[in-house]
Amino acid sequence: MRKFFFSLLALLAITGAAIFYFTQDANRFKPELEALIAEQTGVPVKIEGDLGWRLFPPILLTAEKLSAEHEGRRWQLGRLALDIDVMTLIEDLDHWRIQALTIEDLTMEDGGDRLEVSHLKLEGFAFGEPALLATTLNYQPAGAPAIPLDLNGTLTYHPEPERYALSNVRFNTTDAEGICSLALQANTEPVTPAPQNADELIPVDTFREYAWQGTCTLDQLTYDDQTFTDVSIVLDNKNAVSSNDISIPVFFGGTAQVKVVIDAATTPVHWTIEPRLEKVNSQLLMEWLDQRLQWIASLAYGGTLSMTGNTEQELLASVSGETRFDGGQGQINIVKIKQQLLRIALLLNETDKVTALPDMWSYQRLVGNWRIDEQHHELDFALDNLTVLAEGDYNPETDKLDLLAELTFENNPDLPVFDINPMLMYLPIPVRCRGSIADPTCRIDDRAAQKIVASALASPDSPLHAKLEKKIEEKVPEEYQEAARAILDLLGGSREKRSREN
Repeated sequence: MRKFFFSLLALLAITGAAIFYFTQDANRFKPELEALIAEQTGVPVKIEGDLGWRLFPPILLTAEKLSAEHEGRRWQLGRLALDIDVMTLIEDLDHWRIQALTIEDLTMEDGGDRLEVSHLKLEGFAFGEPALLATTLNYQPAGAPAIPLDLNGTLTYHPEPERYALSNVRFNTTDAEGICSLALQANTEPVTPAPQNADELIPVDTFREYAWQGTCTLDQLTYDDQTFTDVSIVLDNKNAVSSNDISIPVFFGGTAQVKVVIDAATTPVHWTIEPRLEKVNSQLLMEWLDQRLQWIASLAYGGTLSMTGNTEQELLASVSGETRFDGGQGQINIVKIKQQLLRIALLLNETDKVTALPDMWSYQRLVGNWRIDEQHHELDFALDNLTVLAEGDYNPETDKLDLLAELTFENNPDLPVFDINPMLMYLPIPVRCRGSIADPTCRIDDRAAQKIVASALASPDSPLHAKLEKKIEEKVPEEYQEAARAILDLLGGSREKRSREN
């Protein structure tokens, strides 16, 4: 009992001395604390405001107006409050627990980017154990709209090796809200810093320095004024190769899936995109894409596209790959096709059949392939009995299109047949389209149209040739009929052709 009594007196004496020492002005410890932070983190920190602490349980440390600069980033912190569970310190210094960490008015500037954290609170934090996390922040990318974010969930941190886990984190931002879980671990291998670009789409260094796996379920996602619900995202990044699977179960009446693989281990960054649409309302999709095409169908679309770079301009300039589409059965506007047929019909003096074609064509088949090699494009599709082969260039930066298409009308009785002059059947009709991708100007070349008419005149079996022969017999005096036929042959080139053959 006596030993216990003197031990208690000694503890009280030491505690009293410590209280007397530490309850003095805490600001005199600024230099030591700044040096300790710099030694432990490698980041020089300046404490411009007051330091304060309270030793009676719980231990509370407060600091105001902290600032730091490191690797081009500037930090400013309005206030920090650290509430430590004193019992964990007494029981085991290696397993201490923070009852609460509160940060207010934190800003970080990185080039033109700015992060503002108005409030962050972490409760019940200890290594390897989940802690409650809540924060409200605002991220302002350079030259882009600000992104506000409210976040609530649990955070688990393991120091050896360094890894983090966010579980069931509920977030809300301008264009999305939902729940995410993410596990992130720092790579142990040294990473060569990537060149910095203010317009870069992804932070390459982050992709190389960390590995992560995660899932998100978005109650809503708004993109380009369109809101989608129940969106699921699966994330995986290993060795700087990131795989991202996005699924939208309700997408303009159908479904949409896209797999995006980003290889940030290479320079430049390589992207692979695999889109897949099923039973999508084509008209709603065209309106969302701001395309003027009238097209009512259930659309299926898929393929693989590759790109390189890390800016929007680099990606658009490097697209290559092939996609396929199937419009099922539906209706599509064929006014631009009719306009080209009318140019030939006027030369043939047979416009009735073309003008009688409906503007909205009800079709049974619309399938095709689209191949892209940077700015060079090849399009091959079939609309019932019409096949189209198109090839040319499109510059996405200037939105300029220069495409030459060949339209060929066939006569398969199992599909709807375009009622046109029989001489145009199985004859490739060249049409050149120039202008913007949304509303190009397309027209048949005048020389090509004249050659088609000449071909009709040269063929004795063509309806036009037979019609003109009949007109000669009915309207031209007999003594001039031979001369009229000679002119007809010259127009069609048949006499010249026969003379070469002889």
